[in-house]
Amino acid sequence: MGEKAIRSNTQRVFSKEAAAAKFLLGGIGTGNISVGARGNFDDFEIFGLPNKGMDSPYTFFALRAEDGKENVVVKALEGELVPPFDHSHGFTAWEIGGLPRFQDTKMVGEYPFVWIDFKDEMVPLEITMEAYTPFIPLNVEESAIPCGIVKYIVKNVSDRTQNVSIVGSFANLCNYSGRDIWNKPLFPGKTVNQFMDKDNFRGISFTTDSKDRTELEYMDMGVFVTDKDVFYREYWNEGAWW
Repeated sequence: MGEKAIRSNTQRVFSKEAAAAKFLLGGIGTGNISVGARGNFDDFEIFGLPNKGMDSPYTFFALRAEDGKENVVVKALEGELVPPFDHSHGFTAWEIGGLPRFQDTKMVGEYPFVWIDFKDEMVPLEITMEAYTPFIPLNVEESAIPCGIVKYIVKNVSDRTQNVSIVGSFANLCNYSGRDIWNKPLFPGKTVNQFMDKDNFRGISFTTDSKDRTELEYMDMGVFVTDKDVFYREYWNEGAWW
């Protein structure tokens, strides 16, 4: 399944073909989101019950690199999709199967950290995703913060200056209620996406107007960065815009 590598200890390395190799992100007792060996996000078990295989629609990171010589590359920060391709109607729009991805990935996990290396002959960069879970020995409260931290480390290995941007797209799951017969995710009611700039964080807060905070199924979530200069959209265009 893998080869030997060294981070701080000798660990197995999992290739993009290792579909069952996943690393859990999430505080103690708060649910988990899994990072797959391709660098993808899967198994959104944040609803108070087991939910293996629950993928979040339109949820991914992507990279754009430009060298100033009209050479531009844009790819989702995931390894290429691997068989079996067993959907009866092919990939759905929300699975973004048509986006270009990296030719190869390698994953090494060493709790509470996981590293994904991305390789592609079209991309003159060394790219590593480092993700980790809050884990402070003997500190249960802060080890139970319901979050995962993701960082992309990019190094230019070409002889040209590279202008690099990274973007993230996440779905508001606050009204998620399951799937229909075609596996389409259902979101009854109204969700609210709002940009926030507070203290050292900037990003999109995800809430809902369809549930009261006192309800058992109420939840809120968000995606935030520590960078000061950010560009954002609170909503994608609605309809079949692709």
